[in-house]
Formats: sequence, structure tokens, C-alpha cells
Amino acid sequence: METQAKITAGSPIWPKAAAILIALLVTSLFVLWLASFFAPRPRANPIPKVVDSAGVFSQQMVDALTALRFPDDTPVVIRTVSKIPSSEIGSFATEAMNHDPNWQSLRPRGFLRRYFRQDLPYGTGVYVLVSVEPLLVQVRFGNEIRLAAYQSGLAAGPWYRQQQVFPRDQIETHAVAVVSELAGKMKDVRHPSWLMSLVERLPSEAYSEIEDLLAPSSETGSTIVTWYVKILNWFGGTKSLFSFFMVNVFVLFLPWTILTRVLLRGLVDADINKAVSIILRIIANCGVLGIAVMSVVALGLLGHGRVEDELALSNLGLGFLGSIGFSAQSYARAGGILIALPAAILRFFVELLEASQEQRKAQIKANVLPLGCLVWGAVLFVLPLAIGFYSIPLLLWQLGKAIVGNFKENTEATSSS
Repeated sequence: METQAKITAGSPIWPKAAAILIALLVTSLFVLWLASFFAPRPRANPIPKVVDSAGVFSQQMVDALTALRFPDDTPVVIRTVSKIPSSEIGSFATEAMNHDPNWQSLRPRGFLRRYFRQDLPYGTGVYVLVSVEPLLVQVRFGNEIRLAAYQSGLAAGPWYRQQQVFPRDQIETHAVAVVSELAGKMKDVRHPSWLMSLVERLPSEAYSEIEDLLAPSSETGSTIVTWYVKILNWFGGTKSLFSFFMVNVFVLFLPWTILTRVLLRGLVDADINKAVSIILRIIANCGVLGIAVMSVVALGLLGHGRVEDELALSNLGLGFLGSIGFSAQSYARAGGILIALPAAILRFFVELLEASQEQRKAQIKANVLPLGCLVWGAVLFVLPLAIGFYSIPLLLWQLGKAIVGNFKENTEATSSS
């Protein structure tokens, strides 16, 4: 007993202390997250904020702009600038929106709501940027409603492009006309059905993060997007929408999937460390996701749905690329039942065959109810259509692999018997 007491007394206490501190930290974060649901959530100030940094608006035009009204809880900032550097044209408006100091006064959000609920002041906002050089109107939307704005044709496409370019002497009247029309079109974007607002928010926020990160004039986007589009063009993937998907699927997507699967199988046969194997699998899956994400961004740029994207491509030395001939906002449209149903059916058979293989190996008979297909269907129903396109080849590949695996096992079982 004395020996046990000495060992206990001599053992370090820092592991227990660290565990207690981690538990307290996790509990505190959870409590703060719960408290954020009850934090004050003031509605947005209905009066648009006009910041005429370029000095192009008369007081009469400022009054006309501030008299306009958007749907409830939609903060609006209208800013003018004298010049946008050509090297920043693709990301300038988005960066200006994200860092505009007026949001907090228009739609106040406290610490808990901003950092624990990710309810940003500009989450439901509209940002209108009017520049003199180049003479251009750009509109940006908060991360909670951006995807819906794309799907409605307000953030890219024919209507958006028509509002962007105007004569210099009509800068005031044109700005008022654009903002006025935009206010009327925002009703469906800002106030969808209760169910769709819950379903669309997470994809919209994720899409916004991707778009901000890979904007063609950002430091990351200018490098990654340039090389990605150059590879597509080299293989002929920028000639049409069909060639775009063919190159992405058969030159980038499937070769990467096949190569990583072969390498991983070889490493498993070589009895590699399990942790290393998991890391390599994560890298392989991230590569597939990266191709899908880059295709979404490239579709937006090559669709020429926004003037600023054309200018950004020209600045990157890719101005020779024309439109690949598709509706600019279609790549952001939700996959819907036409993508979700085939994907769910394919995934159902993949899971059924994989479960059959596992049961045969374990020599156990059990009732199998594949439910992963429901998750695939639900996710692809709301995700952008362009991402959904890549799920079908992936699921076909998985189905083919499962069929071949079952065929081999049946053949081996027959020959051994």
C-alpha cells in the first residue's frame, strides 16, 4: 500500500489538469454557443447608407437613394470610388463589402452572434459599388443570400451585365435606377420559404467562402485559377460547356481518382502505418473536392456573367478566352431532383454491393438498409448544380468498382468450391 501511495504521489498531475482545462473550455464554448441563440438581434436599419467617396452624386440623388426601401432586415450600402486598380478588379468589390465599417451601424451584431452564430452584420446585406475608372456598377450580396442571388440572376447573368455599363453623364440617374430595380427584385431572394431558408443558408455561406478565396484578383485565386484555366484551355475544355465537363471528368477527375485508388491499394498491401493511410485518403478526397470546387469557380468566370470577371481574366493574360456558352447563373442553381434522384439511386446500389461484400467476408447474414443514399440525395438537392455534375461520374466509378469486386469474389468462391 505504501508503494502504491508513493507511485501515486510521484506521478505528474499535469495530464489530469490539462484534461480538466480542456473539458472546462469545451463546456464554456458550448454554453456560449447556446447563449448566442438568445443574444439580441436588432433588425437592419431600412435606410440605405450612401458613401459618395468619388463625389459624383448630388444631394438630390443621395436623397433619392436613401428614400428607396429593400425587404425587411436587408442592410444596404451604396459606395462610389474614383478608381479600381486593374490588378484588383476581380476582388475589389467583395473586399470592400467585407470590410466596410458601416455594416455594424446598419445591422448591429454583438460578440456572441458574430463569432458563435456566424451572424455577420452584412450576412443579409446588399453592397452597390459605383466606380468612375473603370465606369462600372458592381453589386455584391452577403454570405447568407449570395447563392440565392446567383440563382435569381441578380449577381451574374444578362440582367446584371445590363446594369453594369452606362454613359458617364448618366452616372447619377443610372445608379438610382439600378438600386430601385434591385430593391424590387430582392423580395424573393431575401424572404424565401422558411424551410428553404434553413436548407440554403449553409451552402450559401460555403459558396461565399469559396468565391472570396478564389476570386481571380485575389492572391490565391490569381495563381490557382490561372493555372487551372490554362490546363483546361490546353486540353480544349474552354470551347463549349460540353468540352468543359468532358475535360474536367476524363482528364482531371477520373484520372486523379483512379491514380489515388491504385496508390492507396498498393500502400495498404505494403502494410503502411494506419495513420499515414488515413492522411493519404484525406488528401485523395480533397483532390476530388478541389477539382469540383475549381470547376464551379471557372464556370462562373468563363460564363462571362460579370464584366469585372472579363476584366480580371484580361489582367491575368486570359482575355482571349470567350464565353463557353451557358447561362452564367446556372452553375450556381441547386442540383434539384434531376441530380439528387440519380445520385441517390446509384449510391443505394453501391452501398448494397459493398455491404454484401462485407457480409461475405465476415460470413454473417444480416438485413441491410442502405441509408447513405438519402444523405447523398439531400446534399446534392441543395448544392450548386455544377458540383452535382461531378457526383454522377464519381458514383458510377464507385458502382463499377463494387460490381467488379463482387464479381471477383463470386468467381473465387465458385472456383474454390
